[in-house]
Amino acid sequence: MKPEDVIYEEADALDCRAIGARLAELRDSEGLPQQVFAGQLGLNLRTYQRYEMGEVAPKAQTLAKLAAQGVDLNWLLNGPAQLGYDGQPPDISGFVMVPRFDVAASAGPGAFAEDQAPVDFLAFRKDWLLDDASILPGKAALIGATGDSMEPTIRSGDILLVDRAIERVMDDAIYVIGYDERLLVKRVQRFTDGSVAIKSDNPAYETENLPAEIAESLRIAGRVRWIGRIT
Repeated sequence: MKPEDVIYEEADALDCRAIGARLAELRDSEGLPQQVFAGQLGLNLRTYQRYEMGEVAPKAQTLAKLAAQGVDLNWLLNGPAQLGYDGQPPDISGFVMVPRFDVAASAGPGAFAEDQAPVDFLAFRKDWLLDDASILPGKAALIGATGDSMEPTIRSGDILLVDRAIERVMDDAIYVIGYDERLLVKRVQRFTDGSVAIKSDNPAYETENLPAEIAESLRIAGRVRWIGRIT
């Protein structure tokens, strides 16, 4: 399975029931019902209930929001006994806060500007970024997706983890490309004569073939390494 085909990154080797119990403890300490606490985290009630019941572990987006609220991620994920919690700020050295930009691929103008400020950050495990997503943490960026041209692989509203170190078509994969004053997310295939094919996964859209002289000016903003979806 290629990295871009991975829709969700599930937590490994975590005690989901214990995490759920600590979430409930945290919520109770604030005197909040599940519905209100879920809303503060941007979650629907059912998704939050699954976390608290220990069915699944919270995803990176939720962890980032909890950390922003001052929650100790070491305590939440591992418990005080395992880490010898001493009340000090959490050690999040194993996580990377990846910037999310107010940029949407597939619709309207847009680009990664070097001086553009991120709107927020989401937490990803550093080892996952390096080993599984094959992306240097300093080159990782998050943007949104709009439109239906890449369905069912990418849906409108999905979050795309983009490797900004990739500035040319290395192999056949999903790229964020600047083309005709727009920022698009498409599959790109390069041929030996220098021409490229820009493809959509939705069969309702036709493949666009660019000759080599036009393909040379194609601006690659990065390669999509991961697709996140909030249900």
